[in-house]
Amino acid sequence: MDVLAIASLLTLPLCLVGPEGHAPPPRGGAGTDAAAAAEPVLVHVPVGLPLQRARDTAREQLQAHPDADVIVELAGGVHRLESALELGPMDGGGPRRRALWRAAAGAEVVVSGAAPTPAWRAEPDGTWSAPAPEARVRQLLVRGERRPAARWPRDGWLRLDAPGPDGRTSFQFTAGDLAPWEAERPAPTEGAELVLLHDWSMSRVDVGSIDGPGRWLAAADRIGGHLPFFHLTNFEPHPRYALLNVAPGWAAPGDWWHDTAAGRVRYRPRAGETLDDARDRAASLWAGYSEVAAANPDLEVEAMDTGSIRTPTADNRMVSWPYTKAMCANNRVDQAGALVVCSSEAADRFGI
Repeated sequence: MDVLAIASLLTLPLCLVGPEGHAPPPRGGAGTDAAAAAEPVLVHVPVGLPLQRARDTAREQLQAHPDADVIVELAGGVHRLESALELGPMDGGGPRRRALWRAAAGAEVVVSGAAPTPAWRAEPDGTWSAPAPEARVRQLLVRGERRPAARWPRDGWLRLDAPGPDGRTSFQFTAGDLAPWEAERPAPTEGAELVLLHDWSMSRVDVGSIDGPGRWLAAADRIGGHLPFFHLTNFEPHPRYALLNVAPGWAAPGDWWHDTAAGRVRYRPRAGETLDDARDRAASLWAGYSEVAAANPDLEVEAMDTGSIRTPTADNRMVSWPYTKAMCANNRVDQAGALVVCSSEAADRFGI
């Protein structure tokens, strides 16, 4: 099985145009002459170069060449985003020229905000878990396939019974619909999200609280936009809703749940999925990183293949399963750290 990748919700205003690498269509408009247009400026983006840097380079070229098309061409492979790529009006071309992002000819390009997460461990109940203490996990991909988040109900939708007093932030639900939260010891709501369907749109907001005996659900924020027609029952008297990322919905193989209280993402493996498979994929991922590093003229490292990284040897000892030395941080770089342990009295005395 591949390393599982955790992805936060990503909004990317980016269009990659065909692997065939077509040139932009002729520029039109009064007073323009496509035949006399300046030669396009090509910005090549290798895998590993942050897309924000490619964007900034494209902006510089747009300013330097006001009559030329600027084409940002991405090399084949996975271009990973550490943060959202923001494009604005300054990244467009205008009436006289085009600004275009595209894949290199014949290349398959993936732009991903997912974070590879090989640090999985097997739990006593047969499930797996990995640390996820910070950003909210909204997608989990295994072998490139999206896995379903823990959901209540597992399939289909529930319908709210009646809106709350303001018609925007709470509603009463039908008895039995949220049984795990109506029980004497209700299920937790930390990290739970409400998904509610309007006429043509959908709201997704954190759950604030669930009052089982009173059958009330309160959202942590307004449900829907600020306009009046987002009143809960404006489109239908009993709109559909479901809860995401809730422990009671984490039930079937392939399901995952972000246990925000514990700071871990939990996964129920499907038949045939093993952590050894995950280690194989981790080694393959690290081999790709090794190739990039070996191609850097400023580094003195040799590329390692997948087998060399995965297999423990005298020079590549097992540090902590499933990680060999080659999977851990390189200790031959400029970095230093220190830990000072002392009593509070000594710290006060030395002004620490």
